[in-house]
Amino acid sequence: MSDNCEIIVDPQFVELSDYDPVNKSFLAKNDNQEWFLVKENGQILKTQFNNPSIVASGIIQDINIRSKGVSFEFYNIFLQRIVNLKIVNVAISEESPILIRSNEGIYYFMTVCGIVFDSNGYEMAFPFVSDYTWVKVGVEWKRLNKEGDVVAVMNDGEIITKEINGKVLRRNKNTTLIEIYNCHENAAERSIPNSAYTVLSEIFGRISALNAYQFQIDGKFYVWSEGYLIESMKPILRCKISKRKIFISNIDNISFELICDGKSIGILNKRNSDDTFFCIYSMDNGDEIAYYKTKAGTWYLYNLNTKKYSRLLSSIEMHSVRDRTAKAIVAKNINGNYILMDSNFEIVAEYEGIKTTTNKKYFRILKNSKYGLITFSGKTVIEAIYDSLNYYTINN
Repeated sequence: MSDNCEIIVDPQFVELSDYDPVNKSFLAKNDNQEWFLVKENGQILKTQFNNPSIVASGIIQDINIRSKGVSFEFYNIFLQRIVNLKIVNVAISEESPILIRSNEGIYYFMTVCGIVFDSNGYEMAFPFVSDYTWVKVGVEWKRLNKEGDVVAVMNDGEIITKEINGKVLRRNKNTTLIEIYNCHENAAERSIPNSAYTVLSEIFGRISALNAYQFQIDGKFYVWSEGYLIESMKPILRCKISKRKIFISNIDNISFELICDGKSIGILNKRNSDDTFFCIYSMDNGDEIAYYKTKAGTWYLYNLNTKKYSRLLSSIEMHSVRDRTAKAIVAKNINGNYILMDSNFEIVAEYEGIKTTTNKKYFRILKNSKYGLITFSGKTVIEAIYDSLNYYTINN
């Protein structure tokens, strides 16, 4: 339906993809397992897709499962095939262009318009996490902008990280040292001491949507993230999404030290030595909340600011807003009820069910098999007296 609740396409599909707001279309499947591209103006285009999804604005990925394995194919919004390659996987960065790799190990970039930068591809390439990235062709590294234009060429070093804030780490071919390289000035800013045989490992946790790398030299540990080099005297186990960009280092079996910009800002304690740390969230009031899983399978929360633990819980959900700041905590009690808690783990509301609405502005609640609506702070918007409550928008 339109915003005015006028029917654009009559109900006839059993499955819908996410909406493509740029091209105003979505994918739909009927009872016969046939896929269609449905435009916002009501136009329905039949496809030959097997298992499609919209992976970026204007780019559709279709998965074919054959006897020799899985093949990924890509099409634009006009159902024209973009690349005539056997694709083994696709690496999607936060922003377009999309980086893909063929079965032969060659890298390619596709734009949202379905344009492939270089039909010959690249031996190595990093995904875009800013306005520029680096690719390797022969012995040269080339810096590309988002239109695919070459803006700089390097032949005296090997790029080893993504470009973030105009900087990369590279290994100098002449000295074999790792250097912090300023891409805007085409010059090395400094070398990392004794780094001739250093191997970087990527940390599989993200800070502000950008990956980080760590390495060790002469007993010191380093993390490279967002164009900055952070030093630590302790091994950095992982980094997780947090408004304050926190790194976590191991101290002993029951506690972790929190490191931000290379400085210790506090200790995060487990209840038991064999509990598993999972994540840290920044609440919108500034509190930092970590949650753990026990060996018995229950969960609990820990507030770094107040040094307080929550009760044991069956499950935990953190509901966030765009800047990755958690706005509410929903958990399941041992007795099976859902509870809404503040950052100090006080129960604000308790119902048979609490589930975020489609627009992520409210919670749909279930009480005595009836539905209602509350805010993230627990204020009642609609009493739980209705048999169904399926959608909620700002206008209605």
